[in-house]
Amino acid sequence: MLIPDYQTRIANAQEVMRSRGVDALLVFSPDNLRYLTGYSGEAACGILARHSLHLITDYRFVEQANAECVHSTVVCRDRENTTLPEAIGAALGDGKVSNVAVEAEYLSLDLFTKIQHHFQRIVLIPSKGIVEGLRACKYEWEVAQIRQAAGIADQALEQLVGQIRLGVTERDLARELEYLTRAMGADDVAFPIIVGFGENSAKPHCVPGYRALKKRDFVLIDFGAMVNGYRSDMTRTFVVGAPSVQQLSMMGTVLRAQEAAIASTRAGVAGCQIDREARRVIERSAFAQYAGEGLGHGVGLKLHEYPFLGPRCEDILQSGFVVTIEPGVYIPGVGGVRYEDDVLVGDDSASCLTHAPKFFQISV
Repeated sequence: MLIPDYQTRIANAQEVMRSRGVDALLVFSPDNLRYLTGYSGEAACGILARHSLHLITDYRFVEQANAECVHSTVVCRDRENTTLPEAIGAALGDGKVSNVAVEAEYLSLDLFTKIQHHFQRIVLIPSKGIVEGLRACKYEWEVAQIRQAAGIADQALEQLVGQIRLGVTERDLARELEYLTRAMGADDVAFPIIVGFGENSAKPHCVPGYRALKKRDFVLIDFGAMVNGYRSDMTRTFVVGAPSVQQLSMMGTVLRAQEAAIASTRAGVAGCQIDREARRVIERSAFAQYAGEGLGHGVGLKLHEYPFLGPRCEDILQSGFVVTIEPGVYIPGVGGVRYEDDVLVGDDSASCLTHAPKFFQISV
């Protein structure tokens, strides 16, 4: 049975700290905390030292933390009598700590200042990437969670398509898709569902509204499922009824761009190189001026995480990365097309984890 290897994750993070000359790391990112400890709750801070890991929370979550955090020491802070900086100091103890890296991206300036004031003899280093870089390469257990989330999304979308009727609103469709995703076994949807009809599909992240579905509308749906904290992310675009020549051309162009990008995805390739393959297809079409800006991103505990794929992204892919490939064409006032799949990067190629059909027949 596959299980998360938290001891290896902790040891790897400590090794990165040593390589950077860091004595301890204050972990405020909920995703990084979950990666290192297994904790899925709220109101927590992690203190990763060279030989220990503490998780500080309060009475509301301590029972959950004790159950989930097998390889870390859980500290229950009395919020009435102990400040967070004081609790952090107690967790660090009397060890020889001369500097502490802080995930400054995830805490307020006010809290950072309070921590800085408390540790006047310790150098605080705003830091990022110590844990995020490790999260990019997925272990077998992590891939299994994303694969399961992707499979749930595939099933939910196919169920939804059979229920689409003229007159339904974007909000109604998004609500039904969320219900189906949960009914198929997801812990939650991966993010607020994006649904755009007709001209609204030209808004890459359209917020579902009261636009009612009409004949020959584009329907763009971007959503995912969450399983054990890990997310899938998929987009499909189709037409209600018979598509026009322009709609067919847009869909065909974007699909060819995605196919070219996936074919070039493998370990050792930079994100900008993969973007170039997709962009080349679109630039040779009638829709060059309507291409989207980026191509994709890593996906896992966080929806958008390292690495990133785009014209200026130099991130080098490694075997075990899971990334999205999502080229798009968006014509204001007309509509947009995007196809997005989650792909697992291998040494010589990439394999799709999402498998829902690219084209659905919506009868009217």
